[in-house]
Amino acid sequence: MNNRITTRNLTEGALMAGLSAFFVLAGRFIPVLGVVMLLVCGLPITIVTVRNGSYLGGLSAIVVVLLLAIVVGPISAISCGLQFILIAWIFGWMFAHRKSAGKTISAGIVASLLATVIIALLSFALMGFSMDTLQTQMNGYMDEVIDMYERTGVLEQMAGQGMSKVQFKEQMMQSMSAVMGLLPTILLLSSAASAIINYGITIYILKRLKIKITKKIQRLLPL
Repeated sequence: MNNRITTRNLTEGALMAGLSAFFVLAGRFIPVLGVVMLLVCGLPITIVTVRNGSYLGGLSAIVVVLLLAIVVGPISAISCGLQFILIAWIFGWMFAHRKSAGKTISAGIVASLLATVIIALLSFALMGFSMDTLQTQMNGYMDEVIDMYERTGVLEQMAGQGMSKVQFKEQMMQSMSAVMGLLPTILLLSSAASAIINYGITIYILKRLKIKITKKIQRLLPL
């Protein structure tokens, strides 16, 4: 890892930032292929961080967010930055400081989980959502479902089996509450899956590009 910032380093950081922003935009607007673009969009930032240090890597990450803000707006830029660029920079920092695979993946999971929570809270704040509003919408949704079941005769069939309208609504509310209770687990699992997938792709491409990483880092992925 090179700790000095030279013109060459700055040029490389700028080019990698532009490439990363291009991948993000391609991922947003190109069908099918866009999924692949989003999977690799943070790699240029990881490479800059490993080759030139965490400071320059962080500057490049900020440039990516600024470029995205110009094209897609600040909210989308922040969202993409949290989802993809931040994790890429963290991976680069962990690689550059010779951290183990377990610690690197754990850091990625924490970053991914925090990014998901922050984006959700930001979305709720911008749209004026609150827990009371969400509960009101859920109740309205339940009433619509029950009305539909009444019109189609489903509730009448359930009444013949000994289930009243009130009991049916209570069961639906319990099911929705159970799903809401599982949300933290779902968020954790999705964050873990995202971090592990990103880690695997990053290690694979770094090795293909012959960028040196220690055996301690790549221990979990003998590719």
